[in-house]
Amino acid sequence: MVGRHPMRYSSSRSSRRARELFGVLALVALLTIATPLAVAASSQGATAPIGRASRSTGNALPIANPGGSAYVAYTLDTLNNVLYPQNPSLDSCNGQRAAPYVIHEPDGPLGVLALPGTGELFVSCSSNNVLVVNSTTGSILANVPVGQYPGALAQSSQIWVANFYSDNLSVISPATNRVVTSVPLPAGARPTGIVKNFGNGNIYVTESGNSTVAVLSDTTHREIATILVGSKPYGIAYNGLNGMIYVANRGSNSVSIISSLTNTVVATVAVGVHPTALAVDTDTGDVFVANDGSNNVSVISVSTNSVIASAPVDIAPESLAYSAQSHQIYVANNVSSTVSVINATTYAVVAGIPVGVHPDAVSAEPDGIYVANQGSFNISVISPTTDQVERTLRVGASPRGLAYDPATSKLFVPIGGSPGVDVIAASTNQVLTTIQSGNEPSLAAYDPATQLIYVDNHLEDTISVINGTTDAVVGTIATGAGPTSMAIDPATGYMYVGIGHAGYVQVIDLPTRTTVANISVGDTPYGLAYVPYGPGEIYVSNYRSSTVSVIDTATNKVVANFPVPAGPTLMAYDGADGILYVSSFRTNLVFGINVSTNEITARIPVGLEPEGILANGPSGLMYVVDYGSGNLSVISVPLQRTVGSIAVGAEPIAAGQLPNGFVYVTNTGSSSISLLSNITLSAVTVQPSSVSVNVNSSLALTSSIRCTGGACPTSAAFTWNLSSSLGQLTNNSGSSTTFVAGSAAGSLTVTVTAQLGSTIVQTSVPVIITSSSSTSGSAFLGLPATAGYVLLGGIVVIVIAILIAAFLLRARRRASPPPGAK
Repeated sequence: MVGRHPMRYSSSRSSRRARELFGVLALVALLTIATPLAVAASSQGATAPIGRASRSTGNALPIANPGGSAYVAYTLDTLNNVLYPQNPSLDSCNGQRAAPYVIHEPDGPLGVLALPGTGELFVSCSSNNVLVVNSTTGSILANVPVGQYPGALAQSSQIWVANFYSDNLSVISPATNRVVTSVPLPAGARPTGIVKNFGNGNIYVTESGNSTVAVLSDTTHREIATILVGSKPYGIAYNGLNGMIYVANRGSNSVSIISSLTNTVVATVAVGVHPTALAVDTDTGDVFVANDGSNNVSVISVSTNSVIASAPVDIAPESLAYSAQSHQIYVANNVSSTVSVINATTYAVVAGIPVGVHPDAVSAEPDGIYVANQGSFNISVISPTTDQVERTLRVGASPRGLAYDPATSKLFVPIGGSPGVDVIAASTNQVLTTIQSGNEPSLAAYDPATQLIYVDNHLEDTISVINGTTDAVVGTIATGAGPTSMAIDPATGYMYVGIGHAGYVQVIDLPTRTTVANISVGDTPYGLAYVPYGPGEIYVSNYRSSTVSVIDTATNKVVANFPVPAGPTLMAYDGADGILYVSSFRTNLVFGINVSTNEITARIPVGLEPEGILANGPSGLMYVVDYGSGNLSVISVPLQRTVGSIAVGAEPIAAGQLPNGFVYVTNTGSSSISLLSNITLSAVTVQPSSVSVNVNSSLALTSSIRCTGGACPTSAAFTWNLSSSLGQLTNNSGSSTTFVAGSAAGSLTVTVTAQLGSTIVQTSVPVIITSSSSTSGSAFLGLPATAGYVLLGGIVVIVIAILIAAFLLRARRRASPPPGAK
């Protein structure tokens, strides 16, 4: 009988058990390692950096990309010299409408009210807002939107504002600087004056359109009475000594006196021509009346209700105020741009003080006399002790033309409503200084031959010559009445200047600064452009006659004159196609002129009231500055049509591209310059690349962007969002944030969206919240902490399995007989 050897059987069984045990232990070890490692890897955002493009998360997803079109990257606030990202709404006191800027004057502050003991001024602006201004520094504390064309202001427990064109009153809380209610007036009321009666506590408002005075409750804001007065009542004042209300009737050359007890007219006093404003001497009760049409101030006795004196002042006294500190009357003369000072006892004029352009409102307090200058966007502060202007507060600015000096890398910008030219560093986009030039500077030109900048002063009939290195005026050239624009012939060195008020072009030899010719053209020559066709020609757009004149620079004679669409303004020549492009302000068109035939080749609809043109802008497109609609129309020259629109500031005028790649647009209505870029946003990423946090802990996240076409502007906007409520973000905007985990474990996604212009990109970050005690971000064995410790445990299990298997194999060998044993 054949049988198995007992010992061999035992050894075989042990070997098999050892192999089985080894396999089980190895499988357990592998599972022990693999499963936690997979979880740990997923909790760490896999192995790719966060923000890298992937199909699963859609990282760096371009949501919108218009293909490199320009956008507003920054806005320079020329009023406060602050560079803001993108295209914010800025606070200023600007308003100019209805016609091109060289034909009308700036329309700045209309009223001013100083609040005693607060250091604050309330300034009503033609741009339909009221600014709250620090009376010492001039900084803008608040911007309050109100009705249309606000003028007069009055203080009670609140600030009352008369809105001329919207026929209503805005009531502002001085605590919050917000409108708390709007009080409607009858249609066509046209409120011009407002005052509080401190005797009965009511508010009295002159309604110039209805020849009435409305009486309103200061608490309920409801109408109590309507009082018929003289024609076109304007100014109004309360006399605390007799409790009477005095009303200046501009249309009937009289002052109505109203009883506060009965709200009826008790007397009418004849005064000068076109009385517009009143002020009461709080010591004597005398009433001073500014007569705009007769250039004098009438004095009414409180006791006799009759005129007892008349003081001659400068041209067009518009407003006046009494200072108890100096016992004097301060009269703002609108046309003369002066303030006359009248001794309230002798009624004699004792001083004349030059202030800003077209002063139209005065407010007197112990710390100063505040004069609102409508034409120069500022407030003159007069000391009641010295009767001198001690400081000027700028509340608006009107940047207009542009001239770039490549030798100094500086941009020269005339500021309308002032005698100043701002000098801007192209490297930092900050205002370096303001050069005092002439009155109402408008456009500017750079001459590479002389390396000088020329600025036309529209209301002074001069051209200022500026050295771009020293930022100083080095000469002045006399011109005809109302210079509007300039063009330089590089071959002859002659400058051609449009004389807007006289209908001719003045030719100036720049080296000698002398006039060599005056060339008659059409009515109101507005824009000039040099065209290098033949010996060189100067094209002149004649705004009012709607024609274009062509001047031969060799003979300085007009060789062509032809009709064009109505209201031609500024022009730009495109040498690539030989077309001169002209803006038509009144037809909202840009039309092209073939300079070889002087035929109109294109008519392209654009925005409202186009002005400046940039012929070869970013991406080879043409940009048209639309003054009326506050945007740039983007035109494809090959297609001869508008392909886009870019919103900029209010009432833009001119545009120019600098070597730094930015397009600069001057915004006359918002005291700003828009800086456009066509650098395109391509991706956004987030760091750190591994995101795993413990419950109730936090982790900082920082995003960055990549762009094509150049370095990314720093004005990109970022928005952060979470996919669940397992945690929260410390902030939802800005390039960085901090994720704060809640008390529950789980997973969620953090999404960051970046926007630059119209381009939007997005990336998502997976986040795991764990209850592990390991510190987020720590590492072990070169791996995140969780994965490192799991790997170590797996290695230990494998080693133990190997040792056990080795022990069993060794036991088998001992039990087996040696070779050859029987």
